[in-house]
Amino acid sequence: MKGYLKKARTEGTDIYALAEELAVFSREWLSNHITQKDKEYVPCMEKNNVK
Repeated sequence: MKGYLKKARTEGTDIYALAEELAVFSREWLSNHITQKDKEYVPCMEKNNVK
């Protein structure tokens, strides 16, 4: 994330292109998190009857 902040503070940066790049990064990160990391909690939740 620091890289994006540095780019945003750099004079001449295309802020719209940077926004698009950040949106793509965020979408991919969130998708990966939901499909992989969150599923790691399923066994624990099932064991504890969490619905």
